[in-house]
Amino acid sequence: MRDVRFDALCSVLDGIQARPELIELTLELGLYNVPGEGSVEVWKGKALGAGIEILLLAPVDASSEWAISTLVTAGGRVEHIRRRPFRN
Repeated sequence: MRDVRFDALCSVLDGIQARPELIELTLELGLYNVPGEGSVEVWKGKALGAGIEILLLAPVDASSEWAISTLVTAGGRVEHIRRRPFRN
């Protein structure tokens, strides 16, 4: 059974709406910025015994939007994954 803190972490990740929230959370969790390729910003690290990866994806063209993708793994298994629009 998953820990309540783990579920809270996933909920917080799902609630990130803008860059200031993203930066605050990455600092709070101790995630580190990994140099991405071109239009991708990546943060990785561990918190509450889970691996966390956050990708911020720039629009690929004028008709698309920014997106944020979050991945949480535990024990080698994907426990939470989301991709959604993001206000940059």
